[in-house]
This record gives sequence, C-alpha cells and structure tokens, in this order.
Amino acid sequence: MPYPVRYLRPNEFKYPDTLERLYPGGLKQLHLEVGFGDGRFWAEQHQLEPDVNYLGVEVSGVSVQKALSRYRAGGVQNAIVVRTQAEFMVRNVLKEQSLSRVYVNFPDPWPKARHEDARFLRPQVFELLSTRLHDNSEVWLTTDHPGYFEFAMMSADRTGLFEIAKPAPPVAALQTKYAMKWQGMKLEIFHARFQKRGVSQQSFPPLEIGEVVPHSQLRGEIPAPPSEKIVLKGMGYTVIVLEGFRRDAKLALLTRIEEIDFTQEILITVSKHDDGRLIAGLESFGAPLITPGVKAAVGVVTDWLESQGLTVVQRSY
Repeated sequence: MPYPVRYLRPNEFKYPDTLERLYPGGLKQLHLEVGFGDGRFWAEQHQLEPDVNYLGVEVSGVSVQKALSRYRAGGVQNAIVVRTQAEFMVRNVLKEQSLSRVYVNFPDPWPKARHEDARFLRPQVFELLSTRLHDNSEVWLTTDHPGYFEFAMMSADRTGLFEIAKPAPPVAALQTKYAMKWQGMKLEIFHARFQKRGVSQQSFPPLEIGEVVPHSQLRGEIPAPPSEKIVLKGMGYTVIVLEGFRRDAKLALLTRIEEIDFTQEILITVSKHDDGRLIAGLESFGAPLITPGVKAAVGVVTDWLESQGLTVVQRSY
C-alpha cells in the first residue's frame, strides 16, 4: 500500500531506523537525494521508478516547503522529506546496506580549496556510503562545476571502493532549476555514477542520542542575560551561547551546538517555580535531539549561572 509524502523532524527517527518502520508500504529499495532543492528532480524521476522508497534531505527550510508542495501536487508517494544534514542521516539513521541509490544534483561547489572539507562527496563520505549502500548500488552525481566533478572522482578513486562511469545525465536531472539555468547559458553539465565494489573497514560511530531531558536546579535570583557569547569546545562538540532574553521570571538563552555532521540551535530557559526553585533546561521549541553537545550546553548555562552567584542544587545532564 503506497503512502503519501511525509515531512519528519530529526527527533521522529530512531537511531538507527528501519525501512519497515519508516515505509510501511513494504517496498524494499531506498533512494536518497542529498540537497533536493525545490524537488523538481524527484518529481520527474519518481515517475520512472514509482516502486522505491525515497528519502530527501535538505538544509534549506524554504526548499523543503517548495519540494513538499511539488511532491503533493504531483502525487509522489512512499517519500520522506527531512531538514537536516545529509551526512548526519547517513551515519546515524540509515543501517548498513540499507541504500539502493544516492542522488547528488548540482551540489554547492564550495570552490575555494580551504572549503573542500565542506563538500559532500569527499573521500570520508564515500567511505561511509560504502557501508550503507547495497553491493553494486550507485551514487549519481550531476553538476555544472568541473572542479567539484574532478574532486568527486578523485575522492571515490582514492577509496578504491567504487567503479566510476560517465554516462549521459538522467533526463530528470536536466529539468531542475539549476540545470535549466546552466543549459540556458550553454554551460557543460557533468555526470558520473559511482558503483560500490567494496566496503570500508573504517569505523563510523553514531552520535549518542539520549531520551532524558537534561536540566539543573538552582537557588537564587535570575540574572541579566550574558553580555557576550559563551563558547565551550569539548570532545566532538562546540557549544555557543549566542544571546539571551529576559522577560518577567524567565531567561531564555539561544544556543548553537555544533557536532559531527550535525548542528542544532536550541533554547535553554531559566525559570522560577512557585516553591522558589530555578530550573534550567530545554524548551521543546525546534524539537531538539538530546545529544552530548546538548547536555554540555545545559552544563555551560548552569556553570554560568553559578558564576553569577546562584547555588546549584542538582545537576541532571
């Protein structure tokens, strides 16, 4: 039984997850599109391959909304769309040998040499993908950028895990916004297919996802917001308290947590209860995942409150 397209937040997945839970229609293949933009590629491609499950990953909220509208209008089924980083999904959500194909269409080229580590198709990602793809499954890359194209082929070749072919790009990839723009400018479009021939022996430990919401209890008076950013670099994470807002008996601190393949912005609030206790903890806004960085962020705020003269009664993080 086919299912209509769904939008899921990162906290609605299991870590790792299964096709059976995510796609109850019973289809066995899973195709992943990295950076789907406004959704034109899969709106066309799904007509050729209607009997596969689709997972679209995109970081732009505007693009997510445009793609969802396009998919719903076009009757796309057995599809899930999520707004997050693709490498995070591959590493933490997808099980080994769960992918049948990966599409990367017109990715951000990150053209400066110092930005190459931001490119998706770099050697370590090919290593990771080799553990998630079925044997002989493929990564399809379509790009207008010759530098990215050569970089991706070099990256795949360096792993020794993929066989590279350079056929004509799929028709659906030529219907995307950027493809039509580049074709109108008479620019060349490059296409490569990387077929898995081996499995990396590297280890890819997943991010630890918890269920208990971190918090602390304190005594004292809620202070004014911090006057400047608070930054803590830990093992695998960076916590940045960006700014604070105080209203009545509540202080809200906008905080960014940067971890491997994953960035979240959360609200940590400090509020006073009727019994006089202060509770510092997470707001549900943004549906944050409970990661080591999030726990550390609550600790950073607690330590700052202590430095402002409050007494810590309990730490639960």
